[in-house]
Amino acid sequence: MSAVTIALSAENLADTYWGKIIEESELQGFFGDEAKGLANDWTTCACGKQSSRLVDKDTPYGRGEPWDKELLRFGTEFANAVDYEEFMVAAEKLIQIEHRASFLLSSMGDT
Repeated sequence: MSAVTIALSAENLADTYWGKIIEESELQGFFGDEAKGLANDWTTCACGKQSSRLVDKDTPYGRGEPWDKELLRFGTEFANAVDYEEFMVAAEKLIQIEHRASFLLSSMGDT
C-alpha cells in the first residue's frame, strides 16, 4: 500500500517522520533547534517530506515552496506552531498537510 493512500490521524501520527518529532518534542517540552530549522525549510518541512513534486523549486527565494496555496498556508502554520512550541497545533497542521498532499498527489496520478 502506498503512503499516499494511508490517511494520517491522531492514532497513527507517530508512524510518520514529523509525527515522531512532534511526539518526542512534546515529551521533552520543546522543539529543538534542529526541528525548528527543518520546519522552516520548505524542502524538509512537513510539506516537503510528502513529495518533492509538491514543492516548486523556482521561487524568488531559491529554497522552493509549495505551489498549492492551501498547502503553502498549512505549511506556514505548521512552521509557526513548531516555532511557538504548540505541539497540538503542529500535529493538527501535519494531519491537514498529509491529507492535502494525498489529495494533490492522487490528482497527479500518484497512488
